Formats: sequence, C-alpha cells, structure tokens
Amino acid sequence: VFQFPSTVNAVLNRLAEASKLNETRLLDVVDVIGRDVIAQMGIVALFKVTRELYDLTRKDGWSSVVGALLRLHALGLLPGTLEEHLGGYSPYLMAPDGSSLSFSRVMPEWWPVESVLSSGASGGDDDHTYNSLGYENGEANNVANSSRLSSMMNSLWGSRQSMDTQTVMLDQKTPLFLVNLAVTAKETWNLVEHSVVNCNVSDLLLKETRFMNADALQSLLQVVESALMLSFAELQLHRFDKLTCFLVSGDVDSVRAVLVSDDNETSSPSRRDRDLAVAELNVLSLSDQKAFSELSACFCCDLITEIVIQNKDRLQIVWNPCFTSLQYILSNANEASPIFERAVVSVFNLTLRLIHREEVRDDLFELIGSVSEIRPAVFRKVCNIISVGLF
Repeated sequence: VFQFPSTVNAVLNRLAEASKLNETRLLDVVDVIGRDVIAQMGIVALFKVTRELYDLTRKDGWSSVVGALLRLHALGLLPGTLEEHLGGYSPYLMAPDGSSLSFSRVMPEWWPVESVLSSGASGGDDDHTYNSLGYENGEANNVANSSRLSSMMNSLWGSRQSMDTQTVMLDQKTPLFLVNLAVTAKETWNLVEHSVVNCNVSDLLLKETRFMNADALQSLLQVVESALMLSFAELQLHRFDKLTCFLVSGDVDSVRAVLVSDDNETSSPSRRDRDLAVAELNVLSLSDQKAFSELSACFCCDLITEIVIQNKDRLQIVWNPCFTSLQYILSNANEASPIFERAVVSVFNLTLRLIHREEVRDDLFELIGSVSEIRPAVFRKVCNIISVGLF
C-alpha cells in the first residue's frame, strides 16, 4: 500500500497535522507540543517515514516536511551542527592568513547560526540543539542568571557593533516568537528538543539527498525553490500574506497550496485563509513577520545550495532551480540583508566546488558577475566574503 506516492504523501500530511508543527501559532509551538505526547510522536514519525520512503515522496508530501523544517529552524530547534553546516561559512572560504570568517556584518545576534557559534557548538555532535537565543537544553528558563543576557538585550534594544567599529550589525529586534522562548519551562523545551533530536534531520538533509531518485529529488527542489521565492518576494514587497501568514497562522491546506503551486499568482489567500491569520497578525509585529520570512528564505537558499553540492554527480537534475533562484536574488536585492549575504556565500561555495564542471561554468561566471554589479553601499557590507571568495 505504501508503494504509491499519493499514499505516502497522504501519510506525511497526516503526520504533519498530528505533530501540530504546521497548525499551531508560532508563538505557542513549544508550549503546545511540549505538553502533547502525540504531537511529539508525530514529529518523530514524520521524519522517520520521510527518511524511509523519500523515493516515493512528491511535492505534496515535501511541502509538509519543508513547512515543518522552516518552523523548527525559526525556533532554533534544529541540531546546532546542522545550523552551522547550512548557515555558516564553508571551510573553503578562508582568509589569506588561513583564518575562517567568524562574524557577519548583516546577521542579527539572534540568528540561529550566530547563536550556535557564540555558544561554542562548533564541532559538537547532533545530540545538542540550541534555541535561537543561544541557550542549550532549556537554559532559557534561567535567562536572568545567564551570562548571555547582555547579548540578548543588545539584540532586543538595539544593534550590536562588530569587531570593525565602522560596521554596524543589522538593526533588528529579536522576534517575539524567540523572546517567548526565554520563559518556556525547561521540561517543556527538553521534551520538544529530544523529539527533534530523534528525527535525524541532519542525515536527511546532508546525506540522503544523494540517494534519492530523480523524481523525489526534483520534487524536493521544487518545494524548496517555491518557498525561497515566496519568502524573498515578501521581503521585497513588504507584504507578508502568503508563506509567512500561512505558516504562522497554522492553516495546513494553505501552506500546502502555496508551496505546491507552480503559479504563485493563482495561490493568493482566500477570505477564510486571511481570517485564520488575523489573530496571529495582531500579535506579531511587521518586524517579526519580516524576521520569519528572512529565516525561511535563508534556510531555503542554504538548503538548495547544499543539495546541489551533495548531488554534483547529477547536475542536470539539480542545477537549474539553484541557479535561477540565486540569479533572481542577486539581481533584485536592494540592500545588504541576510538573504543577500547567504546568496553571495552560496555563489562562492558553488564556484569553489564546481568551477571545473564545464556544464555549469558559464552560469557560475554569470553569478559572480552579478555579485560584482551590486551597489557600493551593499558591497561594503559583504566585502569580506567577496574578497575571501575571490582570493
């Protein structure tokens, strides 16, 4: 019975509903799931079934999985080593003196990978996860006694200064859905954290895409590309009425419709969809909605790049979605934002690994050309990455 993609997709959708990841307000995800054993089992089962049957998973099923991943990422519930691998700087991007890039000029301190690096998770195992305020294993409940309180307050009430006194980090307050984690009970956080640890998400995203058949891999890429383009469009237009509202409000059918649709224009929200998002929109500020779109866009950008790198032996399947996404972002980014920085990092990571491949060499040079055409004000914010990449 499980040999048909439609059956597998239906099972994944049901498990996603049982996990409550995509149907609970982002502000309440940890509290709700931490008190619901069935939801915790649903999270484990969702990723276990995906790993066992990924060859039969198609767009409808992948949309539920990607939606769950975006919310786990936004809440800092993914393994710290996974966050560092996807959202950090490649070991290939080294300064002339052999040192690695250690800080970003546009990422806020509450960004998942920034918190992981500042918490010393680098090189650790996947059994430790960190929330997006940088606390490990439920330490957020003891935030008042934490040495990282000053770092959190800097993000809450203003921007931080980098080692370069002339460079100011992105001025963005910590989103409310992350601030709420500081008062989450330790036991509740641990229950959700342990559920995610048991999912082996890192293996699914970093290793097992190499073994997916072409149909499953293309379906995954289509969903990730759709989520990336929707998030980036929201950031450009300052309209958060598609991916963000649907994922935050918890309307599963709307999430699936937006991610699966090939034509974004035909997936505009219905009146019912908008009504479902009203309560959440009244709670989350515009900056919080923007933060979720930024987190989603960057995660999808890093993920689609990693999928290409992992599948460099079958570029004819994976290259085009990645190339068109990066080209569009670089051509339309008007400011030094997190998604722009991640796109630049992706370009150099891909170039350093694939420049010897004739079938993508011209496309890579075209992407580097797009990087060289950015405005001077934007260039200065990412010049360290560009200079190291070109070196």
